[in-house]
Amino acid sequence: MMILRKAVFLLVLSLFACSIARFAFPASASSTIIVYPTQSIQEAINNANEGDTVFIKNGTYTQSLIIVNKTVTLLGESPEGTIIDGERADDVILNVVTSNVRIINLTVQNTTAGPGPIGVNLAAVRSVEVSGCIIRDSGTGIRLFNSSSCRIEKNKIMQNTWYGIDLQISSSSNFIRDNLVANNPTGIQADDSIGQNIIYHNNFVDNSIQTAGGGLIKNKWDNGYPSGGNYWSDYPSGDSFNGIGQNLNGSDGIGDKPYPNIAYPYDSYPFMGEIRSFWAGKWGSDYYVWITSNSTDVASFMFSNSTIPHLQFNATGLGFLTYFCRVAVPKQLMWVNSPSEWQALVNYTIASPFVYDDAEFTYIYLNYTYGMLETSKNIQINGTHIIPETVWPLLIAMLAVLASQAALMKRGVQRRIYTETS
Repeated sequence: MMILRKAVFLLVLSLFACSIARFAFPASASSTIIVYPTQSIQEAINNANEGDTVFIKNGTYTQSLIIVNKTVTLLGESPEGTIIDGERADDVILNVVTSNVRIINLTVQNTTAGPGPIGVNLAAVRSVEVSGCIIRDSGTGIRLFNSSSCRIEKNKIMQNTWYGIDLQISSSSNFIRDNLVANNPTGIQADDSIGQNIIYHNNFVDNSIQTAGGGLIKNKWDNGYPSGGNYWSDYPSGDSFNGIGQNLNGSDGIGDKPYPNIAYPYDSYPFMGEIRSFWAGKWGSDYYVWITSNSTDVASFMFSNSTIPHLQFNATGLGFLTYFCRVAVPKQLMWVNSPSEWQALVNYTIASPFVYDDAEFTYIYLNYTYGMLETSKNIQINGTHIIPETVWPLLIAMLAVLASQAALMKRGVQRRIYTETS
């Protein structure tokens, strides 16, 4: 019996340690090579081992034709401060020729004009991540050439002289989400051989031509209803209806007709305002809240469990105009027992939201009008439960089991001592 108790105790202790370690200790890291503005990024890559991180400090690096030929992470100190400047290079600035590379938090800029010079080029690779970057003032911002299963997320791809994103030669099964593609002659191009790419929750803003190429309809441009598709700044239709068929009375922040038109649609659920993602916190994995709004800006996001679990943000606009916001809250992050328990407040006054959901998110839709002198509204969404509640009860329960097992072992030791001395 004592052996069994000890085994149970050790098992519970191990499980407890693993649970704590998941939240308290990051996975073991590979070596990190630090690069300063006077140093060569290419030399750092040449000296790196597979799996290493090349950490690039803030500053301007006048370098181009950097060949990423190892499975490394290129990590900038900050996207606005870590700048790789091609200095009008007539070539590629970052040329990725190996799979499983990560490029994070960099500004890549400044080639000559035309489709040939490229900011970031993915050449016949798989599973490359480009995220949190600013890619601008190049011929083509980012090109995928015969590349698949790559993730292009949370980038600003702007003011390039040819294409923002160019999908070329059998590039398929790539995931392109949460990017701002703005002020390019062509926002995104997909040639005839392209297909099965997933392209949604992006903002295509003020590109002379938003999309081009014969492969457009071969890709997936929305995530179904109610998750939605992309925001297109030239979308002409209105929003008077909701539902999968957009045939139920009432607005939902999604356009009533597909984009670009009913004859050749590919985005079935275009958004009526820009999409913004906000980091809410990390509990095992990162959680984001998605806010779609036609307000001129959405800022000061906060997720909190003070007295009432809630999130809030400020939305700016102009007097006497009506705006909307659509807040997508992950169900694992904040939830209620019944839809009627959701509470929305505009400037701390209770509003009447339209609430709907899918398997992963709850969507809260609101309208609000600014007064003559108003430029900002505080929006608050209250729930009843948030994610830390799923963590602490587990730890408390495990602690209770540990205490119980410790008490049993202590009684066992006392009994054995008594037996041995009696």
